[in-house]
Amino acid sequence: MKQIRPGKFVLTVVTSFGLISSLFSPSLAFAYSGYGMGTSHDPYLISSCQELQDMNQNLTGYYTLVSNVDCSGFNFRAVGNLAAKFSGQLDGGSHTILNLVPADGSFAIGLFGATDGAVIKNLKLEGGTLSISPLNPYVGGVVGFAQNTTLTNVHSNQTINSNSYGYLGGLVGIIYNNDTIAESSFSGNLSGTDTDSYTGGIAGLIFDSASSITNSYTTGTIYPPSGGYSIGGIVGSNFSGGSITNVYSTVTFSAAGINGAGGLIGLDGTNGGRLENSFAAATISGTGANVGAVIGQRYNSTPLVNDYFDQSKGPANCVGSDFSIIAPACAQENYGNSYPNFFKNNTTNGPLSNWDFTTIWQQNASYPILKNEAAFIDPAVPNNGDANNDGMQDSYQANVISQVDPTTGKYVVLESSCAVSYNVQVGGEASGNGKDITYDYPAGLIGFTTFCAPGATATITEYFYGSFDVSKLVMRNWDGASTYTTIPGATLSNITIAGQPVLKVVYQVTDGGALDNFQPANGVIRMISGPGVSAILPPNTGTGTIQINSAQTLLEYFSAALMIFVVAEFVRRYTK
Repeated sequence: MKQIRPGKFVLTVVTSFGLISSLFSPSLAFAYSGYGMGTSHDPYLISSCQELQDMNQNLTGYYTLVSNVDCSGFNFRAVGNLAAKFSGQLDGGSHTILNLVPADGSFAIGLFGATDGAVIKNLKLEGGTLSISPLNPYVGGVVGFAQNTTLTNVHSNQTINSNSYGYLGGLVGIIYNNDTIAESSFSGNLSGTDTDSYTGGIAGLIFDSASSITNSYTTGTIYPPSGGYSIGGIVGSNFSGGSITNVYSTVTFSAAGINGAGGLIGLDGTNGGRLENSFAAATISGTGANVGAVIGQRYNSTPLVNDYFDQSKGPANCVGSDFSIIAPACAQENYGNSYPNFFKNNTTNGPLSNWDFTTIWQQNASYPILKNEAAFIDPAVPNNGDANNDGMQDSYQANVISQVDPTTGKYVVLESSCAVSYNVQVGGEASGNGKDITYDYPAGLIGFTTFCAPGATATITEYFYGSFDVSKLVMRNWDGASTYTTIPGATLSNITIAGQPVLKVVYQVTDGGALDNFQPANGVIRMISGPGVSAILPPNTGTGTIQINSAQTLLEYFSAALMIFVVAEFVRRYTK
């Protein structure tokens, strides 16, 4: 029997002034197997393949991955179908779903079978081989059939083998209507056996003129069926005028026996689609009808704008067969392999000079990559991704979160004995009324929410990379308003992880107890904590240094300070 989990959580936002907290109220929800309420402010939290599967129980909900999820051996059914499409939101949180193999037999196959009005972002699919039987026409690694759907920062390196007619794409099978794919990539393998199909690295088919693919790329291999048609490195067919800008492909495939194959687009339709600021470096072997370095067959009379291709990789012509009114124009580079690095490690050659290398693209030793991909790479985290040194990479644990501390520029790790930690944010101390006038925070503050059984006591362990003098530190808690307290029983010690100095802090907090900033006991613990060092220097009286014990209350100190001031003022006035 599924249990309705507590639904409140605290969204902690880091600003230049420090940590600011906002509280959201709970709402009713269906019996989801994980935590959260499924709203935009309080999404369902996913940390297992079962919870990923449970998206089928609420196709309009908001979901967030809080760890990498390995679906090895899990009998996964695509979320949503042609009769009941997914219209919610999935935020991968820069996490990865591994070894996902959706079962076939539902006509539309992928992580999501069919979507309408969905948002999918910050997600990577890695590994897994999909084997698709006949009569499943819409197949994509992420979405089989998409309409009114946005994919942003979505990446896949899956292998998809389809034995069905229809539309096969590395990310989306068919882009049906008003869809957007941005800052995404495919680097896996696609193969098909049915000659009546469209195959593309990003999508099999763009069906309408309102859809777009931008700032995206594909690598990997396509194995098309002999006698097939419409094979493209980005899309099999841009049938009705979609917009494709700032993309490239380096896929490898054989065009032998293919009718309509291109490094970017297999078939470019008649309704005014746009291809702009893009390049093809696809390795195309074999001979077939209507094969071009950029486009296989072209009926579209909209001019190509600032598009390039690497001539050494295959066909010497931009377009295989042109049936348009306006002849296409592409820039041919690296003729005879005379300039093999024209598109590599470069930001100034065309079309790269028109790309955004400040916020979107990253110059690379080879072809450019997307900046957002760095967030999926664990080795950036110390100790090969295991910053708390527990033997498992942090990104695979829902109760362990590691990130860069903006105060120190080094990593900080939050570990909870409860099942899930969420929305961990690290920032500097607040200003104004939220500032602690008695302590400074050399490692900043960590704001977090952790979920446990109502009334349970959680053990919190925090790791701060860097060198700290433990003898001068105490662990402090901030209520998010104006009150700071010292956390009783906290232990602070200096340890070494992978040769780096680390401050380790361990303490306990009870749901609904004095340290929990989210009352009453409800299964949700909210805290903002950090190691503090006394910011108050005792006055020099000429009789030695006054030592302020860390357990001394603020009131006691100010009373002592006031007495010293009164005595000093009395002496000043009456000894003139």
